[in-house]
Amino acid sequence: MRRDGARRSPASAAPRGTARPGLPIPRLDARLANPRQIGELSMELYLAGWLSFEESALLGFQPELHPEYDRTIGALTGEPAEPDRPRDFISLWQDRRAFELRHNPGDFVLHQRIERIISVLIAASSSFSAVAAAA
Repeated sequence: MRRDGARRSPASAAPRGTARPGLPIPRLDARLANPRQIGELSMELYLAGWLSFEESALLGFQPELHPEYDRTIGALTGEPAEPDRPRDFISLWQDRRAFELRHNPGDFVLHQRIERIISVLIAASSSFSAVAAAA
């Protein structure tokens, strides 16, 4: 939403700080990554120009890495932090996209950022798979 209260249209929703890839995409299988790896990948993708700062911040925020997770979020959910357990981050971000579209339909900038994160995670995983298959 703009300061004057009007909503942004999809055409005017281009995120500031749009990434301009300059270096090869870092390789990581995002379907078998853990939160620690995703946090590191987020910074690598930003430094290589594949994600904007805002996109990198969204992807890199991993609550399970916080030392107080078990006392706060973990206490509420009943699940301890497992920052080294692999997960499918592509599916997790696709689920988040569906959630945001359903519950926050007017935030076109956020939707674009999530789409970009998903596409970059798929590209990093494809790059990883191609190298693994060649080895």
